[in-house]
Amino acid sequence: MNIRDALRVAVELYAEPPALDFRPLALKAVHRRMVDSGLRRTLVNRRVGAIVRMFKWAVSEQLLPSSAWESPRTVGGLAAGGAADVRESEPVMRSTTPMSRRRCRSCPRRSAPWSKFSG
Repeated sequence: MNIRDALRVAVELYAEPPALDFRPLALKAVHRRMVDSGLRRTLVNRRVGAIVRMFKWAVSEQLLPSSAWESPRTVGGLAAGGAADVRESEPVMRSTTPMSRRRCRSCPRRSAPWSKFSG
Protein backbone atom coordinates (compact mmCIF):
# COMPACT_ATOMS: atom_id res chain seq x y z
CA MET A 1 0.00 0.00 0.00
CA ASN A 2 1.18 3.46 -0.87
CA ILE A 3 1.33 6.09 1.89
CA ARG A 4 0.26 8.72 -0.65
CA ASP A 5 -3.00 6.87 -1.23
CA ALA A 6 -3.58 6.77 2.51
CA LEU A 7 -2.86 10.46 2.98
CA ARG A 8 -4.78 11.73 -0.05
CA VAL A 9 -8.13 11.95 1.78
CA ALA A 10 -6.56 13.43 4.93
CA VAL A 11 -4.86 16.12 2.87
CA GLU A 12 -8.08 16.87 0.95
CA LEU A 13 -9.96 17.39 4.21
CA TYR A 14 -7.24 18.88 6.41
CA ALA A 15 -4.54 20.47 4.27
CA GLU A 16 -4.50 23.78 6.14
CA PRO A 17 -4.44 23.06 9.88
CA PRO A 18 -1.16 21.88 11.41
CA ALA A 19 -0.65 18.23 12.29
CA LEU A 20 -1.13 19.00 15.98
CA ASP A 21 -4.77 19.86 15.23
CA PHE A 22 -5.42 16.46 13.65
CA ARG A 23 -7.51 14.92 16.42
CA PRO A 24 -9.62 11.74 16.65
CA LEU A 25 -12.70 13.42 15.13
CA ALA A 26 -10.62 14.44 12.12
CA LEU A 27 -9.45 10.84 11.68
CA LYS A 28 -13.06 9.65 11.95
CA ALA A 29 -13.98 12.13 9.20
CA VAL A 30 -11.22 10.61 7.05
CA HIS A 31 -12.69 7.16 7.83
CA ARG A 32 -16.12 8.35 6.72
CA ARG A 33 -14.84 9.94 3.50
CA MET A 34 -12.99 6.73 2.56
CA VAL A 35 -16.11 4.64 3.22
CA ASP A 36 -18.26 7.08 1.22
CA SER A 37 -15.84 6.82 -1.69
CA GLY A 38 -16.60 3.09 -1.88
CA LEU A 39 -13.41 1.61 -0.45
CA ARG A 40 -13.65 -1.75 1.26
CA ARG A 41 -13.44 -1.96 5.04
CA THR A 42 -10.08 -3.74 5.09
CA LEU A 43 -8.51 -1.16 2.78
CA VAL A 44 -9.91 1.70 4.86
CA ASN A 45 -8.43 0.13 8.00
CA ARG A 46 -5.04 -0.32 6.33
CA ARG A 47 -4.98 3.26 5.07
CA VAL A 48 -6.03 4.71 8.41
CA GLY A 49 -3.38 2.55 10.09
CA ALA A 50 -0.80 4.03 7.72
CA ILE A 51 -1.86 7.54 8.74
CA VAL A 52 -1.46 6.65 12.41
CA ARG A 53 1.96 5.11 11.67
CA MET A 54 2.94 8.33 9.91
CA PHE A 55 2.20 10.22 13.11
CA LYS A 56 4.23 7.65 15.06
CA TRP A 57 7.16 8.21 12.69
CA ALA A 58 6.88 11.99 13.08
CA VAL A 59 6.95 11.61 16.87
CA SER A 60 9.98 9.29 16.68
CA GLU A 61 11.80 11.91 14.58
CA GLN A 62 10.83 14.58 17.16
CA LEU A 63 8.84 16.49 14.55
CA LEU A 64 5.71 16.31 16.70
CA PRO A 65 5.08 15.85 20.44
CA SER A 66 3.99 12.40 21.62
CA SER A 67 0.39 13.57 22.07
CA ALA A 68 0.14 13.90 18.26
CA TRP A 69 0.51 10.11 17.96
CA GLU A 70 -1.48 9.15 21.05
CA SER A 71 -4.54 11.09 19.94
CA PRO A 72 -5.23 9.43 16.53
CA ARG A 73 -4.26 6.05 17.97
CA THR A 74 -7.41 6.07 20.09
CA VAL A 75 -9.64 5.68 17.02
CA GLY A 76 -10.51 2.05 16.40
CA GLY A 77 -10.76 0.39 13.03
CA LEU A 78 -13.96 -0.49 11.25
CA ALA A 79 -15.25 -3.80 12.61
CA ALA A 80 -16.41 -6.63 10.38
CA GLY A 81 -20.17 -6.64 10.03
CA GLY A 82 -20.43 -3.28 11.80
CA ALA A 83 -21.99 -0.58 9.66
CA ALA A 84 -24.27 -1.57 6.80
CA ASP A 85 -22.83 1.03 4.42
CA VAL A 86 -19.28 -0.32 4.56
CA ARG A 87 -18.25 -2.55 1.67
CA GLU A 88 -16.78 -5.90 2.60
CA SER A 89 -14.37 -7.96 0.55
CA GLU A 90 -15.85 -10.88 -1.33
CA PRO A 91 -15.42 -14.16 0.53
CA VAL A 92 -12.89 -16.59 -0.90
CA MET A 93 -14.68 -19.51 -2.51
CA ARG A 94 -13.48 -22.96 -1.63
CA SER A 95 -12.99 -25.45 -4.41
CA THR A 96 -15.78 -27.99 -4.77
CA THR A 97 -13.46 -30.65 -6.20
CA PRO A 98 -11.39 -32.59 -3.70
CA MET A 99 -7.66 -32.14 -4.00
CA SER A 100 -5.69 -35.15 -5.06
CA ARG A 101 -3.30 -36.63 -2.55
CA ARG A 102 -0.81 -37.30 -5.34
CA ARG A 103 1.78 -34.69 -6.09
CA CYS A 104 1.80 -32.81 -9.33
CA ARG A 105 4.73 -33.97 -11.49
CA SER A 106 5.62 -30.41 -12.50
CA CYS A 107 5.61 -29.18 -8.89
CA PRO A 108 9.05 -29.01 -7.31
CA ARG A 109 9.63 -31.39 -4.45
CA ARG A 110 10.24 -29.74 -1.16
CA SER A 111 12.76 -31.33 1.07
CA ALA A 112 13.17 -30.80 4.75
CA PRO A 113 15.75 -28.10 5.47
CA TRP A 114 17.85 -30.53 7.48
CA SER A 115 17.88 -33.28 4.81
CA LYS A 116 20.93 -31.82 3.03
CA PHE A 117 22.93 -32.31 6.22
CA SER A 118 21.96 -35.92 6.87
CA GLY A 119 24.08 -37.82 4.56
